[in-house]
Amino acid sequence: MTPGRAEYTNYLNQVQSTAEAHGMAEAYARFHLFREFSRQVAMLAYNEAFFLIGFLSLAAVPFCFLLSPNNLNMKPRTGGH
Repeated sequence: MTPGRAEYTNYLNQVQSTAEAHGMAEAYARFHLFREFSRQVAMLAYNEAFFLIGFLSLAAVPFCFLLSPNNLNMKPRTGGH
């Protein structure tokens, strides 16, 4: 997001007017915008990481069955308790 985008400018103006109404400085509005932007970036990063981990886990399931030592020609074990 760059300062030239309409969404950025609109949100910044909205936060600035709210901050001024409560007697706060313009720096607070910029800080609030940066904090919100950082929060959203972190959320997107976590979503991508969880999607990747889930996909890799799902892709690993067939290997559990392919690599198991289960042989259909084996006779059942006898003896024991």
